Amino acid sequence: MDNNSSHIDYNIDDLPFIGTEKSEEEIQRVTTNEDYTTGEKAIYILEDGTKDQKIAVLSNLNIYAEEKNWNDILDIIIENIKRWEDTIQLAAGIGFNKVIKKIELDYEDFEAIFKATATVLGMWTSEPSEIVDAWNTLFGTLCEKGDRILTQIHFIPFIISQAECVQYYMTRANACILIGNLSKHDFDSKMHELVYKLMQDAFIKVRVKMAENLPKISDYYLPHKEDELYVLLLSLIEDQSSEVMVASIKTFAEIVESLPENINKKLLPNIYKLWFKASNQTIIDELSKNLGKILFGLKPQLKTAEIKTDLLILLNRLITYDRADIRKNVAFNFPGIILALGAVCFKDRLKIGYEALCHDSSSEIRKIISISFHEIVKILNPKVQSLVPLFNEMIKDPVTQWNIISNLHLISQYINLNEQENLYQYLIQLLDIIPNWRNTNTLLSQMNLILPQIPLCIVSALLYPKLVMLMHNANLPIKQHSSKIVVQILKLCPYELRQLLSDKIIQNFAQSAHAADRKIFIDFCIHTKEFCSRNAFKNLYFQPLLQLSKDSAKDIRLKFLIEYPNLRERISSNDIIASNDIDLVLEEMHDDNELIIREMAEKVQGIVTSDGYWKTINSPDALLKDKLLLHTETDLKEGEMPKVIEEETKGKRTTKKANTYTVKSGSNGVKSPNLTRASLHQTQKILSPNAPRVSIFRKDGKRMSLDEKISSPLGSHLSKTLGAGSRKQL
Repeated sequence: MDNNSSHIDYNIDDLPFIGTEKSEEEIQRVTTNEDYTTGEKAIYILEDGTKDQKIAVLSNLNIYAEEKNWNDILDIIIENIKRWEDTIQLAAGIGFNKVIKKIELDYEDFEAIFKATATVLGMWTSEPSEIVDAWNTLFGTLCEKGDRILTQIHFIPFIISQAECVQYYMTRANACILIGNLSKHDFDSKMHELVYKLMQDAFIKVRVKMAENLPKISDYYLPHKEDELYVLLLSLIEDQSSEVMVASIKTFAEIVESLPENINKKLLPNIYKLWFKASNQTIIDELSKNLGKILFGLKPQLKTAEIKTDLLILLNRLITYDRADIRKNVAFNFPGIILALGAVCFKDRLKIGYEALCHDSSSEIRKIISISFHEIVKILNPKVQSLVPLFNEMIKDPVTQWNIISNLHLISQYINLNEQENLYQYLIQLLDIIPNWRNTNTLLSQMNLILPQIPLCIVSALLYPKLVMLMHNANLPIKQHSSKIVVQILKLCPYELRQLLSDKIIQNFAQSAHAADRKIFIDFCIHTKEFCSRNAFKNLYFQPLLQLSKDSAKDIRLKFLIEYPNLRERISSNDIIASNDIDLVLEEMHDDNELIIREMAEKVQGIVTSDGYWKTINSPDALLKDKLLLHTETDLKEGEMPKVIEEETKGKRTTKKANTYTVKSGSNGVKSPNLTRASLHQTQKILSPNAPRVSIFRKDGKRMSLDEKISSPLGSHLSKTLGAGSRKQL
């Protein structure tokens, strides 16, 4: 070998050879057909593979659970599980556990794995081993994941054998889960014996599991086996293990409301003993978590002054506890505590403790106590005035104010907000300093709900200008909330004040330099139907709206056209002048410089039928999809919408423009100097056979003669409409 060489050359004879040469048969045994699918390879290995190959497949069964031939794989495992070696059984237990945790199985697969588990656990009667650990873990996973399925598997002999298993306590613990899933039909006297036996088990884990599953079967003891249930609960409460005592508190909290009064009465002294002598931090923690639920369930037994005094001592101990998480649990349970002890007790005894929690040094505790403030106000009604100072403090505390504000409409039902000095002014000022848009939305939504309670002078002078400013906000939800409240304000205002406030809307939006603001004004005009009549709409908003049809921004003109059907509905059919004006605007937009505007104007005018209904046309245009749907209203049925006069010229649709006429109808006639052929049909209701004679004037102001009337386009139109009666009226 050359030392200067850049690489090293080896002679094959110099290399060591590890292992022995494999025979053709051995090589064939560890080889699978590469054309097989993943599932087919697994089947081949489980049937003919080596031990190591089987272990590799079984340990990763979750890979094969979604294969088409998964059921075949499952059948092979169940068929061979008994005769496989220990290490292969161990791998199967690990693999099944992965399948149960990661894959959603159907009922048949779940039941098959459950029975395989029962088979393996039934084989092992010796001392606990690694295999039993793996299959017991699988057993526990099955019990946790398959509550509903387990109720359908009537495997009573297996449950009994597991509950009576002496060698391994985890088997008995898992049996407790199965017992908890039994139906009342399957819960016979043998099961009663097993439950009592498991409750007295020497292993803590077994007693804990049985305690956790007792609420599921407690109803099976009622009403004929109340004494047995009392004995079980008593054994839990008096258990010396802190883990069992914690489980007993959880169990009792779940079933206390459903227990017969005599059982609760007999258990009450023992519960007191547990509470007052508890020194273990875990027990105190669990007690504070479930205090409200337990006390509310024991409400009938808490009537004597002596018991209430003892409870108040306990509460005072928990409220002043040095651990913040304990005080937090008490704060969370306070509504239940007040419900149990009564509003009178709150005023005399509980208020001091409640105030202590409201002023706690921990911001987390103050936040939790503020979340339930609206519930406590409701419970204490009508004796709620004592909480008003706390309300004023919490609504201005940055930690608690948003929990109070988010429930302000509920609190306002019991606390008179008008009596709280400068509250509304503070909330309006808050809109300027909120950094979070979500909080702004929260406050706006609450202002909308309590708006009728706010004095009108504050609304018009302070709130309204702020909302108009927020309508310019870039955030869409804030815009929407602000606009909604503005509409509500205008609905509440008298006409004179509404006119004054509307001027601000027009100045800030219709006449704004920003196109986005002018778009908002068009949307606002549509929503005016919520607070003003058509006549008021015409007086306040109609002319500024028409100006937007000639807006310099293409998007504004397009927006006007898209919303045209809704805007047209705001014009009364009796107001021919206004109707003619808005119809004329639509005609003028046919000559717009922008092609998209002209096309949209054609589409809008093309959807008007002779009956005045709006309907969709065969166009994929997304702009029309939501807006130009069937619109019907009483006024529209009176022929208020303009008709289109079309003619086909070289395959293209064109719109004729008509001469301008003035129409008078007797003393009640309507004069319209801009009346066009496109809107002549609006006169149909005044040109009935019984209507007064119609006079038509030329542009020079002179009345037409009868011959001129008959030969005019209007005369032709009337002839078609009225038939023989047209000459008489003309």
